[in-house]
Amino acid sequence: MKNMKRKILFWTNLPLMVAPLVCLLAKPSVALPIDSECPDNYNTEFVHAETPNFDVYICGNDFPHVYVGRAKNGDSEITIPLAHTSNRNTYVALNEDYPNIYRYTLTPYQLTVTKNGKIIVRERAHWKTR
Repeated sequence: MKNMKRKILFWTNLPLMVAPLVCLLAKPSVALPIDSECPDNYNTEFVHAETPNFDVYICGNDFPHVYVGRAKNGDSEITIPLAHTSNRNTYVALNEDYPNIYRYTLTPYQLTVTKNGKIIVRERAHWKTR
């Protein structure tokens, strides 16, 4: 019976004896950078396009939902819902900032931004793949 108590005591204390060894062998967790520039609630990147002055991302879940545009100089960023897509190669987003209406149109070859119907940005776009 005495031997049995020793075995039970050994097995009940084993986790306490092993825990310090496991802690020495464990590697600390490291947060890895996210590959996508999409917002958390729309984490699937459908398109990443680059122009001379902007990076543009079309993001969503099952389908494209938002336009994310970032100026390369770091001055501005915008995330707005897509108004519509056509042929899966043209994405249009509207920012109705009264009294102005900005329209962002991204095709595989060009980014065009209009303000109240007047073109304010037109740049050649290059779609990148990840």
